[in-house]
Amino acid sequence: MAGRSDAASPREPWPQVIYSEDKVICVALRAVAGPQVYLADVPLAGRKPEEAHQYLSDRTAEHSN
Repeated sequence: MAGRSDAASPREPWPQVIYSEDKVICVALRAVAGPQVYLADVPLAGRKPEEAHQYLSDRTAEHSN
């Protein structure tokens, strides 16, 4: 299913957000260069990739229908 993308070029601000049917389906962060992005008061940028992946996987499972 194709979605709309607010994809950033190197000169545009981050994060990148991808939508499908007017729902956010993906958010891409530039974790090294910032900015800091929070989800439910949890900072995502600057984390070890495996920690961020586990947090996002757990949160997705919690909030899935």
